[in-house]
Amino acid sequence: MNLEDAKAMIELMKDNDLTEFDYETEDTKIHLKRGGSAVNFSAAPSQPTATAATNLIPETVNAELVGTFYRAPSPEDDPYVSVGDKVVVGQVIGMIEAMKMMHDVKAPYSGTLKQILVGNEESVEYAQPLFEITAE
Repeated sequence: MNLEDAKAMIELMKDNDLTEFDYETEDTKIHLKRGGSAVNFSAAPSQPTATAATNLIPETVNAELVGTFYRAPSPEDDPYVSVGDKVVVGQVIGMIEAMKMMHDVKAPYSGTLKQILVGNEESVEYAQPLFEITAE
């Protein structure tokens, strides 16, 4: 995380009239709070996570239930999405099998798929992050 990324987050808060903002990855934890006389910023040491080309922060799509995650409707089919794909609200981007029933994982917002955080046929837990999407 560099100073330009921090400034971009603060501007994002101002532009969207947000008073608090949290961002967390494996090696970075940021809590920003506006109002009063100061903006609080704390971060763990980390490698840069955002590219200079984008100031948008990826949001995660989490598992809504415990089960087995699938990237495609069947082993012979192409994956629902790949990194770099544009997705729209409600688009099926994965599937979770729980108790022999299939449940679609749908994009909660439109944007660009930045990262797939679980492998095909991997067991997932409730609220486990599955995807990162940069909202647009």
